[in-house]
Amino acid sequence: MSRNRIFAVFTLMVFLFQTFLAGCKKYDSKTATTGKDARTTAIVSQDTRSIKKTATTSITANASTNAKTEWENNEDNDKEDEVPDPQTDQDTGAYDTGPFAGLKFNANGIDLGGRTMQFIQTGPPKARDTGPAQAIFWERIENTERLFNVKIEFPQVSLTNVAYAEKIISNSLAGIKFADLMHNVSYVLMPNYVDQKFVLPVDDYIDFGHTFWKQTSMLTKYRDGKHYSIGRHDPYSIAPYMTVYNADILYQEGIEDILEIYRKKQWNWDTFLDICIKCTRDFNGDGILDQYGLSSGTANILMLSNGLLGMELDGENGFKCGYLDQRALNTFNFYRELSFVHKVIPSDSSATFQKGIIAIILTSSMPWYTLTQKMTANLKPAPLPAGPDVKEEHNIQPWSQCYSLTPVSDFKPEEVIAVYRYSVWNNPDDNKVFMDDYNNSFFSIYAYDNRYRITSEEDKNFWFKWLNETPASLEYMPGFTDLNTFISKTIIPAVNRGEYYKSVIDANALEITAIINRQLK
Repeated sequence: MSRNRIFAVFTLMVFLFQTFLAGCKKYDSKTATTGKDARTTAIVSQDTRSIKKTATTSITANASTNAKTEWENNEDNDKEDEVPDPQTDQDTGAYDTGPFAGLKFNANGIDLGGRTMQFIQTGPPKARDTGPAQAIFWERIENTERLFNVKIEFPQVSLTNVAYAEKIISNSLAGIKFADLMHNVSYVLMPNYVDQKFVLPVDDYIDFGHTFWKQTSMLTKYRDGKHYSIGRHDPYSIAPYMTVYNADILYQEGIEDILEIYRKKQWNWDTFLDICIKCTRDFNGDGILDQYGLSSGTANILMLSNGLLGMELDGENGFKCGYLDQRALNTFNFYRELSFVHKVIPSDSSATFQKGIIAIILTSSMPWYTLTQKMTANLKPAPLPAGPDVKEEHNIQPWSQCYSLTPVSDFKPEEVIAVYRYSVWNNPDDNKVFMDDYNNSFFSIYAYDNRYRITSEEDKNFWFKWLNETPASLEYMPGFTDLNTFISKTIIPAVNRGEYYKSVIDANALEITAIINRQLK
């Protein structure tokens, strides 16, 4: 199995977002002097904006961090019935199984007359002879072209990520076609492209309550209650946030393996604190700590472990900001306790996890992969420790792949959807296009060549099940560029200095809500 498998491409993008993730609801007015204002202004209305006459700076700012990806659709390794006779609901026309599962329209008999349909993004697909996965990709494309009598074109776009975004903006504002189907990532798409109507909602054509779509439907949903991608995202193509721990340190300190603790349903903040304290040591008695329990720079991910997102959908109210929530107060008080009472977090920036002197880091799987390449220590992953305010565990995604319909197209929306859905169908009855879910897409990311050091069958099976069964949630914060910057430069540094979070948020809640409202006005 080639190390250049297409599925590894998606995990490379996740590293860009390690610097920021957080939160959920509104800040309780009983705990902050600005609480009342925060509750009335942070929750923005559901009304969408009309198209702007000039492009917003936040779009291109986000695009500058959008890593180059290939049009390799690994998100659809779903085992469905054969194509010629998919089961349908005769009353609604919706498909229950097959390549068109969950579609609300009848895709049979579509003939596109040999016309050319354009799928576009910054990185076109590789040639057939570059690997087995590419061969399968092109076989699927050819099957699709024959079925619908269409030519699928992947235009070469030799643009930087910023230039790619600028081209989308300029074409959209001028009413000029960019493509029939456009790839982007959620933090560029939402809120910017959606609010400016550069992409179309697809709920009239896809039933997102269908079993096939339901688990990951929240990854492309916006504040208007609609969805903006026709791609179904398998839960292991985008790396979750997790606990990564140095198992050598835990073994040395006589501590049980964290994944085993999780399996016993005991991986919570109490156990987490206990382990961090036990692993913080001064070996030679000189008054200087030689080993620490927790890596620095993890305050916002700790908030995530307490059931919060930096920006989260709030139904008809629009969005809610986790930094204005009572649970944020609980989270950052706990972080202050970890850092300044128990001193399990190093204050010296040179004391890094990579040096092998820290037991735990809260991160995502891409930094974990990077660390495994630089460290000889036995590093292992586990889900995040559950904070006291968590009601249900979620697989938090820092971004999602979005394949969106554009307002200016040569085809009807249902025609583009039918063609795309068939082009990514993982037909189990055709060995030329079928890729086994476990042994290919999951295995290539999480187990291939021990890149993440998940070596035991028990651990592989655990992660395959966890990723497939844990509800997925999307962090919208990266799309709010100004808010992201303000939190990173004002709130988090104050927390790291040991300031009490209530005082910090009291002083900044109004500015946070103002920033949100400016972007969503």
